[in-house]
Amino acid sequence: MNKERRQKLAMIVDQIGDVVSWIEEVSDEEQEYKDNMPEGLQNSEKGERADERVSELEEGIDKLNDIVGELQDLVGDLKNVAD
Repeated sequence: MNKERRQKLAMIVDQIGDVVSWIEEVSDEEQEYKDNMPEGLQNSEKGERADERVSELEEGIDKLNDIVGELQDLVGDLKNVAD
């Protein structure tokens, strides 16, 4: 892979990192929303749904971070091969 394509992959990694940050913000906001519910609502179906959304967002973040790691490894491996 040439330098230009490696740079594109590196740019994609940066963009995914931005997306991860945005998802983390949404997850934090959803957790704060749940935490600020009255205690009775926190243990209700509404609170459980908020917990589920936070968990799903965190799973998505983990998956994206895995992809970032794989792409970074690929870019590093390709750079070593090209050098």
